[in-house]
Amino acid sequence: MSESDYFIGVDFGTYSTRCSVLLNQNDNLHILDMREIPLAKQCDNLFERYNAGISDVAEYLKTKKIVVKSIVSNLRGQYIRSAKTSVSKSSKKPVNKIKKSLVNISQRKLSKIQTRQDEQVVKSYIGNFSILNDKELDITKPHKDVKVDSISIYSNTSDCVELMKASMDNGIYIEDIIPTNLSSSYLIEKCKLQSDEFFIFLDIGHQSTEVSMLNQNIVLSVDNYPFGGDDITTMIMEEFKINFDQAENLKLSWSDDYSDLPFGKNKQEVRFAKRLRDELFVLFQMIKKNYIGDGLNPGKLKSVLFSGGVSQQFGLVEIASEFHNKPCYSIGQGPFKYFLNNHIKPEMSCALGLSYISYMKRTSRGNHSGLKTTMQNYFSSLVERILFTD
Repeated sequence: MSESDYFIGVDFGTYSTRCSVLLNQNDNLHILDMREIPLAKQCDNLFERYNAGISDVAEYLKTKKIVVKSIVSNLRGQYIRSAKTSVSKSSKKPVNKIKKSLVNISQRKLSKIQTRQDEQVVKSYIGNFSILNDKELDITKPHKDVKVDSISIYSNTSDCVELMKASMDNGIYIEDIIPTNLSSSYLIEKCKLQSDEFFIFLDIGHQSTEVSMLNQNIVLSVDNYPFGGDDITTMIMEEFKINFDQAENLKLSWSDDYSDLPFGKNKQEVRFAKRLRDELFVLFQMIKKNYIGDGLNPGKLKSVLFSGGVSQQFGLVEIASEFHNKPCYSIGQGPFKYFLNNHIKPEMSCALGLSYISYMKRTSRGNHSGLKTTMQNYFSSLVERILFTD
């Protein structure tokens, strides 16, 4: 992979589309943005697909009516905007202090920015900044150069792959992208893996389970499988001979602690437990078949993470551990214990995993508790801002 690669994660819902933008910078992964767009897969295409014969990127951006909302710097060394700032180790809010300094200085520079001839697609500059923590930014040492690396654009193009390539060629990261003509199981363009090790993230929603595959650097795929919390409710309904609402209430009344579940006390519970295990094994087998087909080695699977409302019920984690023979966790457990909000939106599973990997890479560079604590505080604010905001 190149020194700075950009990735777009797209989730197509029935009524809206959610997108996440990811930056791989010197093997550090940053979530730049994630937002919901009120357009869905049933909408008509806004634009025709990009003509592959157009080679000039600037012309391509104009063709797609892309507006550059802010320009701060380019990872390839062009248009660098760096600012001097002092952030002491004792600062209680290092991120806010950095951001305030950057915004103040960058706003003064915005009026002096000169665009090159091939930047005529730029329409306006507004103070839209992303704070990225990279190897050049050590927030525990004062008097360091703080560099913000981002160019935000807004696009109505539906050609994700071509736009991603154009972005990588020009050091642009995409703030919003509205794809309306791709399948709900959009496969991120694959890159050669730097490591065979990979992670699986599952979010069990009401009607389907979203599964994200990724290695240490990139998203491999985001797919949906036809199994959800409503299927579990239906199993309870059928085994206990009650209606759906009664089954839902029974499901919610059971403890989240696997050891306290009422399994095994009567024949109905035994049948339900066995049926649930069998259905989950079918789901895991489908997932395994697909990732083997994508060239991944089951022996290189490091761990499985669950999120969603029922992720800690019915021994789902234990059943997954039995099937995969690997460590499996639910949000709020094990190394994921700092994710305190268990009710993660289905579209967020992939970003949670990416945040976790990025967090681990940052903290692994710390040699003392002070740096690690500062990084943890930075990461917590980042996660809260991006993932836990309705």
